[in-house]
Amino acid sequence: MKIRHELGFERGFIGRFVPGDGTYHPAKFAYGVLQVAVNAGVELYTGVPVRRIHSASDGRHVIQTDGGSLLARSVIVATNAFTHQPFPELGAWRISVQKFGSVRA
Repeated sequence: MKIRHELGFERGFIGRFVPGDGTYHPAKFAYGVLQVAVNAGVELYTGVPVRRIHSASDGRHVIQTDGGSLLARSVIVATNAFTHQPFPELGAWRISVQKFGSVRA
């Protein structure tokens, strides 16, 4: 009732503004981070099923796909429910992601 009285809203569903707080859209945030990485030279491969990843003797990683193999100094695993194929040890993990998150300054 205090917010309704202070702001003059007569509706039952209202929001609240708290200075210093904010919200973000996780997908837009991830896209922005990805864009920065690609602009910096990161190679992005999508829609490529990975069958196996193992370390080579020189410290690089060999990523085996249906279309061939790739070599990389670093690998970021960003996948969906099919993580268990290249990483069986992650098969039991389930991560719930909210549609929107919040950030406090």
